[in-house]
Amino acid sequence: GYNGPSNTYGGRPSIYLKSGVQLIGGTGTESNPYRIKGDQEQAEANVTLINTRGSGEYVKLGKEGDEKTYRVVSKESDGVKLILDGYYDTNIAYGSNNTFTTTAGIGAKLNGDVLTWLGLSDSNDIINTTWYQGVSIGASFKYTEALQETNSTTAKVGLIRLGEMLSGQSATILTNKYNNSSSYENTQTYWTMNICGEYDTSTSAWVIGANGYDDNYSVVSDYFYYMRPVIKIKNSLSIKGGTGTW
Repeated sequence: GYNGPSNTYGGRPSIYLKSGVQLIGGTGTESNPYRIKGDQEQAEANVTLINTRGSGEYVKLGKEGDEKTYRVVSKESDGVKLILDGYYDTNIAYGSNNTFTTTAGIGAKLNGDVLTWLGLSDSNDIINTTWYQGVSIGASFKYTEALQETNSTTAKVGLIRLGEMLSGQSATILTNKYNNSSSYENTQTYWTMNICGEYDTSTSAWVIGANGYDDNYSVVSDYFYYMRPVIKIKNSLSIKGGTGTW
């Protein structure tokens, strides 16, 4: 039959499949229809996922042509943690106190200007995850104390903790991208997530020194140090190419 185009009826979509598609199952009956091998199955057969890589391997991520280089810190249940293999362009004070938050101080900077600088402000690849500052630790701390999952906040960008993999000076930075002999003259002191309770639990934070040693400084005395942003990306991300080396 026929009717006017302004009347409303149902629709039965029709599509064309490429002549080279393959069947991966089924018998063609109503109860067991053919299954078509599609892009997803083909992709899954050919890709390597980021969560198969190990600590220390190199990863490029960001807008094409302006990617930043990271290294794998660890593989966790909700994603893969990466640390920038370098520093943010300028140094910064931690804040008016040592509480990491996205609304003030270093946490706001990381999740604002730094996130944009990384080219990831609109990215769906980053996980909004939980970052832990741990308990307040003094000079004789145990690394297990530095890694305690307390004093948490949720953010896209955080910092490394003392005792985590790669919480030191990167070999790439020490050697100026393997162009020179290893030297601390190529490094900068940078902030970590950890807070210090040596004198006052709210006014000190820990850093990784240019020489690779950890130290703590007051956050209210205008100490300016660099940042190495840390992010966590989805376990399901696939690797486009490369071998994970520098």
